[in-house]
Amino acid sequence: MQRVAIIAFVLAGRNYRETARTFDCSLGAVQKTYDDSKPARLLLLGPEKAGQRNFHGLRNGLLLVNYRQSYRELSGQWKGRVSLNTIKRVLKKAHYRKWRAMKRPAITPDAARQRLRFAREWLPRVEELITGMVWKEDRSQLVFLIRDENSSRAGYSSNSYIECLEEGFLPPKD
Repeated sequence: MQRVAIIAFVLAGRNYRETARTFDCSLGAVQKTYDDSKPARLLLLGPEKAGQRNFHGLRNGLLLVNYRQSYRELSGQWKGRVSLNTIKRVLKKAHYRKWRAMKRPAITPDAARQRLRFAREWLPRVEELITGMVWKEDRSQLVFLIRDENSSRAGYSSNSYIECLEEGFLPPKD
């Protein structure tokens, strides 16, 4: 109730010192009470420059751009003038950010041929699939899965896994 009375005194035209003496409190308490009673100031900002229609157009256009382009190149790409802040705001609202991929070492054609040859040499050698489980206290035995010749690639399928389960090769899950 005292705060309401302090605010009423100040609104009636009494100064802060007189109000503080009347209610036996500090000058700062009166000022803070009065300032806290004021409604929050609203920031009157104008509407955003790019409307909702432009926002979608910018966002969809920015998704199609090359990530190596700088923001300046992006702003020059649109009809009219689009500021850098507008582009950044559109990307931020769409939860995108301009990213740059990690630079990978250039591979010469000879190195690519060597890699392909290495992969083809080792491809037929992988004939058995081994599975096992490890947990905190213990580990399971290693199990060689049986190939399923009826599968599309004559490899491992759910049928071959079920056969291993039926034969008791894989440990039961507790």
